[in-house]
Amino acid sequence: MFCILSGSGDLSFVEIHNQSINEVMTYEGNLRVLSLSGIFQQSGSGGQLDVSRALTVSFSRNDHQIFGGVVARRLLAASQVLVVLGSFVIENKKRSKSNRSEHSSVPSESSSSQGHSAREHN
Repeated sequence: MFCILSGSGDLSFVEIHNQSINEVMTYEGNLRVLSLSGIFQQSGSGGQLDVSRALTVSFSRNDHQIFGGVVARRLLAASQVLVVLGSFVIENKKRSKSNRSEHSSVPSESSSSQGHSAREHN
C-alpha cells in the first residue's frame, strides 16, 4: 500500500467529483496545490491485479478561491510537483492460542486469589 502524505506544486487541469450534484467539475488554469493526499493499494491472486485508489486535492486559483475534493479522472501538473509517499506492508498473521494467553489482560487465578485474601485481612 502506498500513501500520499503530502504534495506541493502547480496544476493546469483537475477533474473533481462533486458529490452534492453527482457531477465531475473541471478546473483549468494556474492552480496552486494546497493539499494532496491519497492511497493506492494493489492486490491480486491468480495473475489478476486489482488496484484501488483514492486521491484528494485542494487547490487555489489566482483569485484566491479555494476548491477541492476527490479526483474524479485526472489531474495534470503545470510544473514540477513534489509528492511525499509512504509505503506500508499489511501482514495478515494469525496468532496462536499460546501467544494470545501470554498477552492476555485477564487476571490470572493467582492474582485474583491474592486480592480476596487481602480483603479478608482488613
